[in-house]
Amino acid sequence: ANIKNARTLDSLFGTVTAHLGRFNHIHLSACWNTLGRLAAGADPLWFQRHAKELESLAQTTAEVAETSAEVRARELANIAHGAAKSGRAAGLGAVWAALADAIERRIGDCNAQELANVAWAFARAEHR
Repeated sequence: ANIKNARTLDSLFGTVTAHLGRFNHIHLSACWNTLGRLAAGADPLWFQRHAKELESLAQTTAEVAETSAEVRARELANIAHGAAKSGRAAGLGAVWAALADAIERRIGDCNAQELANVAWAFARAEHR
């Protein structure tokens, strides 16, 4: 609940710092979704204050996307969408690579909305 209820990036990254070690694919999906929403209206240099937390979030996300059998197409699409909206897509190469592999493995499980969100996110991130 703290992830989705975060009203500022400081609040969101406070939750990330306190609980990242316990995040699963659902927490990560909610976190990236919230990050994308909050970053849109934030100071454009927000990432400088939260570089360490963003790096930890990205590393954990890449690991979960690569290794978890539980992560579903919906969570992957939400992560991709939030990462693209964060404005930091260019610095998230490991996340994009892990998402691409994970989505490819689950492509048959994706519905039209998830495919559209993934396509938009990868285009926005200019990831090939």
